[in-house]
Order: sequence, then structure tokens, then C-alpha cells
Amino acid sequence: MIRFGQCSLWLARSILFMLIVTFSIGLSASASVSMPSMRPAADSARSDQALFQQIATRVASGEDYYIASAHEHRLRSYPLFPFVAVRPPALTYLRVSLGSEKAFGALLLCIAVLATIGMTFRAYAASSKLLVGAAVGLLSAVAVTVAANSPLFHDAWASLLLMLALVCRSERHYIPSALIALLAILIREMALPFVPVMLLMALHEQRRPEALVWAVILSIACLFFWSHATAVETVRSFSDLRSPGWVASGGWPFVLRVAHAGTSFMLFPMKLVALLVPLALLGWSAIDHPLAKRSAFYLIGMVAAFTVVGRPDNEYWGILIGPLLPIGLVAAPAALYNLARAARKPTSSRASV
Repeated sequence: MIRFGQCSLWLARSILFMLIVTFSIGLSASASVSMPSMRPAADSARSDQALFQQIATRVASGEDYYIASAHEHRLRSYPLFPFVAVRPPALTYLRVSLGSEKAFGALLLCIAVLATIGMTFRAYAASSKLLVGAAVGLLSAVAVTVAANSPLFHDAWASLLLMLALVCRSERHYIPSALIALLAILIREMALPFVPVMLLMALHEQRRPEALVWAVILSIACLFFWSHATAVETVRSFSDLRSPGWVASGGWPFVLRVAHAGTSFMLFPMKLVALLVPLALLGWSAIDHPLAKRSAFYLIGMVAAFTVVGRPDNEYWGILIGPLLPIGLVAAPAALYNLARAARKPTSSRASV
């Protein structure tokens, strides 16, 4: 079911006003965001993949992951401070254990297919109008895999696993979802915000057993990062390079670049992306379904974070929201229609959402 049809006059007009303002800011910013500006992010991504490939090669030959990582970081003038500059070891160990690059890539493709099929069925269950989510979801999943260029790219694995975690979660069965989300975090630490969203939603719905499960997952993730930080500390020295930091306050223009670089929106010009991103967020927010509510909060939280965190060469972070964001467009037309109707009716004729 698509919401906003029964919202109050002031709320409907406020949402439409914010949407118009966002469109205006995006269109204004898109004039200065051209395709060449995406080149540093692409170069950075390829350099990162070369780093990950070489680390995997060294680990496959028997070298310790953290010693190999420290050596390759120094060789390529990559920072070792803070500890999050070094990726978690889970994906490298998975790659080495499989032994074959083809098997490694096939596993990522299988996850993408399962997540896409699952999201399609869940979308159809939420509303028959969302059946076209199959095409959108497939395009999104394929775009993430293509954008990654290599299965060694941690962000692609994390984003598809989070999508699969959403698909697997139900009122009765949430432990598989929690375990899949934990795997995503072990691969890419930037998947961590997903867990607080799931925890808060479970608390909001007064689902205490589920909230406890997500609290345990959050605790395990924190312990893992403590262990990871300790391991990085043992292989670095005070003279190693330090990251310039990721707080760049790029604002909405950076959000648009992130969305263009990491989602199927890469197929469209930036002026159109400036319209599609707010509409996709609106669409997710309008779907009255537990999966959609969790997706909306996660996406809005990540987008809000991207307005503050992220350097120009971090635009590939958009892969973390790549599979989910475009699917919201399916519900955007109905949401706009409901808002337009609600914005014209007198307040007394209906109650708030």
C-alpha cells in the first residue's frame, strides 16, 4: 500500500515543498557536476582493486593478512592510520579459500540474483503495483556488479548482502537476516549503520526478541572492529601515512555524485539524477511495508551521512546503496499523486498519517 493519501494538509505541502527545494538544489548543483568529475573516483576504485588483488595473492602464498596489507599499503603510499584505512580480512580469506577467481565471481553473481529475485517477490507481496520492481531491481543489482569491475571490491559484496538480509527478514524469521548482515559488516565496515536501523525498528515495533538479536549482532561487530584495530596496530609504525580524513561536507552535490557513481543512475545525465534521487527516497518512504520502512530509514541515513562524510575520490561509496535506491522509483508516481491530492484537501477532512 502506498501512503500519504490520508496525511494532513500541512504535512503533504511540507513534503512537496522539501521535494521542490531538493530538486532545485540538485539541478543547480548538477550544472557543475560533469562526467569528467567522476574520473578520480573511477581511478581510485581501480587502484583499490589492484591493492586488494595483490594482498589476496600474498595471503594465498601463505603470508599473514595484516603483514601483507601493511606492506602493500606502504608500497602504494596508502595510509595505515586510522585502522579503518585497512579493509577487514574476511573477503580476502573467502577469496583464498575458494581458490578460483571464477568461483569467487560466480558467488557474487549468485548473491546478486538471489537478492534481486527475493526483493521482487517481497515487492510484489507488498503491492501488485510494484511488480515492475523486478526490472528495476535486476538493473540495480547488475549495475552494482558492473560498477565494481571486480569481485574483490568489498562495497559490492556488502551492498548485495544487505539487500539479501532485508529480503530474508520476516516477523518470524529474522536470525538469518541478522547473520547475513553480520557477514556484510565483516566484509565492509561501512555496512554497520544497517544494524542500528534494524535494532531501532524492532524496538519501535516492540519486537523485543528480534531487538535482542540485533543488539547481539551489533556487539559482535564492535568486538570484531576492536580486534581488527588491534591487529592493524601491531603491523604499523608511527611513520606510516595517515588518511586526510573523510569529513568533507560535500553536501547534496556529493550525494548526487555518489548516486551517479554507484547505482543504475549512472546511465542517466546528472540533471536527471538530481530528480531521480529524491523521488527514489520518496518512493521508499511511501511504501507501507516493514521491508520498505527499514530500507527507507537505511537509505535516508546513508544519504544524510554522505552530505557530511566522503571525499571526492570516495564517490564509489554509492555502491553501498546501489541495489536498493532505484527501486523506490516504482512507488514514486503513486506517492506524488497521493501527496498532490492531500495538499488540495482541507485539513478537517482527514487525519494525520
